[in-house]
Order: sequence, then C-alpha cells, then structure tokens
Amino acid sequence: MNRLPFSEAYVSVDVETAGPNPAQYSLLSIGACLVADPRRTFCVELQPVNGNATAEALTVTGLSLKELAGRGLPPAEAMARFEEWLKAEIPSPSAWSLWLSTLPLTGCSSMTISIASWGAIPLATLP
Repeated sequence: MNRLPFSEAYVSVDVETAGPNPAQYSLLSIGACLVADPRRTFCVELQPVNGNATAEALTVTGLSLKELAGRGLPPAEAMARFEEWLKAEIPSPSAWSLWLSTLPLTGCSSMTISIASWGAIPLATLP
C-alpha cells in the first residue's frame, strides 16, 4: 500500500451513533476516507456499549443494536483498527496517535481532521 507522499493529509470521518449524546448512546460505526483519494477507505461497525437508542438514530443509520452486538467489534478493537489504518495510509508522526486516542466523541456525525508532520488538529466539525 502506498502512503501519501506529502507531509499533511486530510481524512474525512463519518460516524453513526445510537443517539445524540455520547455519554448516553453508543458509537455504532466509523467510516473514513482520504480526501485526496476517496477510494482509500476504512469502515468498521462497533458493538454497542449499552441498549440506549433513539428511534430517529436507528432509522437514519439503518443499523440494529441487536445485530451489532453480534457482528460488531468491541469499541477498543475498532479504534485500534482505525488507528492502524491511519498509520498504514499516512506517514504517522508520533503526536497524532496521542491526539487521536484522546479525541472526545462530541456527538457530531462527520468531521475532517488534518494529520501533519507535527500533529493533528480538528479542521471542521459538522453537526
């Protein structure tokens, strides 16, 4: 797999959740792609951490908590796989790994992050 040849890359990340508040509702899926090459993608479904869900969220996502409990990955494993994908796709500076692991889940449905040779910063959070 060829890494991106420049020192900064943009990653578009989309998440699906069981509701609007990350303190009460589970993260259900993570999808990402490189903005420079949208064919280079990542996708993972997560096991819910509880049974809380809003009908609206499940309608929008088309996901089932029961089905995800069986086929989804434990959240820690899903995040580790996401980090592995990022490291495989982008020259990985040491600072972004720490930033990614401390990224709070804000209930947003999409974000774009910049990963540069000096670290990573959130560029835009879309409600």
